[in-house]
Amino acid sequence: MAEDQQNVNEVDVSASPPLTKRQKIIFCGIAASYVFNLMSFSIIAPFFPAEAAKKGLSPTQVGFIFALFNLVNFLASPLFGKFLPVLGAKFVFLSGAWVAAGCNVLFGVLDEIEDTQTFMIFCFVVRAIEACGSAASITASMTITANAFPDNMAQMMGILESFSGIAFMVGPPLGGLFYSIGGYKLPFFALGGISVATIIFNIILLPSVGVGRAESGSLKNMFLIPAFYPTALAVIIGSASLGFLDPTLSPHLLSFDLSAPLVAVSFLLMGGVYALTSPLWGYLADKKKNTRFMMVIGFYLSAISYLLLGPSPLLNLPKQLWIVLFALSLAGLSIGSLMPAFLDMFISAGWYGFRDDLSTQEFVWSLQTVSFL
Repeated sequence: MAEDQQNVNEVDVSASPPLTKRQKIIFCGIAASYVFNLMSFSIIAPFFPAEAAKKGLSPTQVGFIFALFNLVNFLASPLFGKFLPVLGAKFVFLSGAWVAAGCNVLFGVLDEIEDTQTFMIFCFVVRAIEACGSAASITASMTITANAFPDNMAQMMGILESFSGIAFMVGPPLGGLFYSIGGYKLPFFALGGISVATIIFNIILLPSVGVGRAESGSLKNMFLIPAFYPTALAVIIGSASLGFLDPTLSPHLLSFDLSAPLVAVSFLLMGGVYALTSPLWGYLADKKKNTRFMMVIGFYLSAISYLLLGPSPLLNLPKQLWIVLFALSLAGLSIGSLMPAFLDMFISAGWYGFRDDLSTQEFVWSLQTVSFL
């Protein structure tokens, strides 16, 4: 493990060439599709629970509908990682985006179903298919990014993660706005329509990646790389720290007598800091290549943020709102330290004999995706 990190540090850290116009256009197309794919998850948050309750669904059933999206992503990402080199990254990317866009439109007409059982079944089915499309599109987008930006891999993926933060921040407000204007259908129709427009843009501009250049490899061989496990564990813990706050942060903030809109703004604070700082983490990873040291720093920041969030009795601090808000900002900063994980896994794969090709890039990204979910 120490030898792996030494190898990582010995990689050339010379200045990367500036981005070409072609690269900028490719990145804009991928980023737009990335945002709309992730908004498929977040846009329903403000209104779907109430609409589902009108159909007779319990909060537990609604929770399963939400959770199904991540579960299917977890299961589908490695499969797309295995077969993407055969199918081609552009084909998988566009096909997945098309499926997700179509499912958004379909989800928008489910309110026409009156029977509770039928409504629930169709919600599960459409949501699962939508998650498959989203997993295919997002997984392939990372491979296209790795191919298009070989000298700025971690930095560009950090910027993409900023767009994911934007998607999770603006999705719920936009969903609530469209719902207030046009009811249940409008949020889904609007998101599906914009996604289709983005697909047309990407059909013209994205390069073909991987067809005829790489063959599907063995996922089992990737799992045999010991250097992957500490990095994957770091990603799992970082992802769990996010999920831990979902059910617990809101009651904690309400204890300060905050209104619901202010609670929502407090949630956005952590995502906003994450979106702003992810490119910086990626830039430093590309330049310094000291990926594991960066992740260690991130975990120290995360530990401090959780101690302050309560605050912990160990610190003997008063329970004040500004301390909690500072802790949320620090947590958002710490999450960005997961950005170097992909680069760390990719370099480790190279030192264990895997080629720098589409198959390796896709396997590494799918493994990180599984860890993060």
